[in-house]
Amino acid sequence: RAAGSCSEPGAGAVAERWRPKIVEDPLGSLVAAAGSMLPLSIKDDEYKPPRLNLLRKVSGWFRSILSDYTSRNLFFFLLLNLSFAFVELLYGIWSNSLGLISDSFHMFFDCTALLAGLAASVISRWRPNDNFSYGYVRAEVLAGFVNGLFLIFTAFFIFSEGIEVGS
Repeated sequence: RAAGSCSEPGAGAVAERWRPKIVEDPLGSLVAAAGSMLPLSIKDDEYKPPRLNLLRKVSGWFRSILSDYTSRNLFFFLLLNLSFAFVELLYGIWSNSLGLISDSFHMFFDCTALLAGLAASVISRWRPNDNFSYGYVRAEVLAGFVNGLFLIFTAFFIFSEGIEVGS
């Protein structure tokens, strides 16, 4: 590809306008001219970065989740588990039950594992690119590994708290 060329139409002119102008300073060294890479005006839409449309992104994620059978089941189970956890937490606080409150936090930890699995199932369907020529299929394995590390950390924390309280 030639320097300054781009795949978009009209991008060559944009690249030319953004290329720094090399000038010679009074001491004889080459420097870039100051201000040569700034937009010409605040209204110059050509130079504004593309806006991130959050609603479009989220709807794309939901379409991706709902299009696959496994992801859809994980998503609905995650919603069900979250609803039970919230109900259990609220009723535990209302009735002053430490057992219900602790079980609701246990369910919230389960929800984090479900969320990691859901994210991995969506990511594993992404197409291969130049950096990941085999795609993102290993995301599911990495999510399982991270979930296992999280469980080991949690078990170690509970064990250390039990030792501390017992002594």
